[in-house]
Amino acid sequence: MNIKPEKEVYEVEALLNKRVTDDGKIEYLIKWRNYPNSQNTWTSVDKMNCPNLIEDYEKNLTPKRIITAIGPKEKLVYVIKFKNGSSKVISHLEAKQKFPKLLVNYFENCLVLKDLETQNNIVE
Repeated sequence: MNIKPEKEVYEVEALLNKRVTDDGKIEYLIKWRNYPNSQNTWTSVDKMNCPNLIEDYEKNLTPKRIITAIGPKEKLVYVIKFKNGSSKVISHLEAKQKFPKLLVNYFENCLVLKDLETQNNIVE
């Protein structure tokens, strides 16, 4: 009689972070249920079976607003508040790539339109 051991099933407790590898694959940092943080692993999305957790993670990473911009033009960074309540400092280049509409809204709100008749200076 040949008994095969059951394949161990790992349960995802939480998704902690996300990254894109050099070859363009998306990976998530997984906290495994009943395992210590030292056992957290980066796992490729194609090897995961937790679409609801991925959807929740992505939804919570939706930016809410830019809190402020900091630094000189060549090293400009933004503090961005996300819908999940977290904040993150990101570079201008990253913000431009990931959140272009958010940047436009931020700068539109920062513009001061001056009256053409009194100042003769309008920002368009």
